[in-house]
Amino acid sequence: MPRTLHITGSAGADCDAVLLRETHSFVDQVVSGWTSRGGTIVAGVAGSPTHQDDSDLSIIFDWTVISAVARAVRQGGAQSYGTNGPALVLRGSRRAYEQVPEWGAALLTDLTEAGALDLRLLPDTWRSGALVRREQADVGGILMTLSGGAGVEDLVNLYAANGRPVVPIDVSLGSSQRDGAQGGGTGLARRAMSNPAAFLRLADGSPPGARLAALSMGGVRPAPAVLAERALKLLNDLELPRAFCVRLLNADHEHFGDVERFFRDVSDPVLSETGLRVIDLSQERQDGAWMNAEIFEHIYRSDTVLVDLTGQRPNCYMELGYALGRGHRIIVTARAGERLPFDADKLPCHFWSTAQPSRESQDLLREHLRKFGTRAPLVAAARLVG
Repeated sequence: MPRTLHITGSAGADCDAVLLRETHSFVDQVVSGWTSRGGTIVAGVAGSPTHQDDSDLSIIFDWTVISAVARAVRQGGAQSYGTNGPALVLRGSRRAYEQVPEWGAALLTDLTEAGALDLRLLPDTWRSGALVRREQADVGGILMTLSGGAGVEDLVNLYAANGRPVVPIDVSLGSSQRDGAQGGGTGLARRAMSNPAAFLRLADGSPPGARLAALSMGGVRPAPAVLAERALKLLNDLELPRAFCVRLLNADHEHFGDVERFFRDVSDPVLSETGLRVIDLSQERQDGAWMNAEIFEHIYRSDTVLVDLTGQRPNCYMELGYALGRGHRIIVTARAGERLPFDADKLPCHFWSTAQPSRESQDLLREHLRKFGTRAPLVAAARLVG
């Protein structure tokens, strides 16, 4: 199932205009390919600053993204509303939205009428680009960067902190604000070549460095269509978002066999079919020197955490609390007949039974996920303004 792809970056007003046009063409074709596969695109919404020598050549990529999605929806190459919601997700500030050009407003109207747009703006008095980027990172699944400055660096840190992949395209265009303490998006792309695993991982475990190098837009380079096809193949091959399983691991426990059957026959297939990579330390190879630390590392970087409380293990409750504090999507399960303690018993819990056929148990877990799988965090982030 395609994830949400966030495309960001910018160029200097005096950059190489030919390279900038090719980059816009690359972005257009990546967006078209991604939406044709049912994927959702995340971008910003603002004015359209242009190149100093060409008033039709934008130095940001948001409107290329928006135009490509609108065209795909209009021509039937993209679903207006897919598994992840509307085809296009835009986040911005009120001030930036008021700078939208007339032709851009028409595109947004078309997308709205097609049911293909999710647009949300910061409260009226909030103008910080950093706050906009946090809103974007909350809904993005994969980040693709193309040059740009400090804003790109900030977004990369936000995605990395949540364990989400970053695909930096090596293209030297500068940035619209002439900033970037670490070299901006171009510097990040070069850094990714020396430590690619810090930016992204491939599902088959192969090293991604050569795949990133093949996307470089420096020197002699392939046509934008070729680069776009390579990029889409790389996006398709990325490691899936993680679902980490907290569960009874003591093989001597009386209910271990039942727990094992529930995970192998019920929860693993149901989670996998939603596009998640299931991580269960009863099956996975241990990478860290200390298993306890590795568990919390997995929880920190997972999108979903399934906590099975069968056996009332204190460590499971500790890990449940940590996952709740991270604001993850939490799925609580337990063997039928398990009596959960106070507080934990107030959380929606799916009680399973090994007496039911696997297919019936899977259907019951799917229904639980439908009802409770997207609950808001226990505590909403505080806001002093807005």
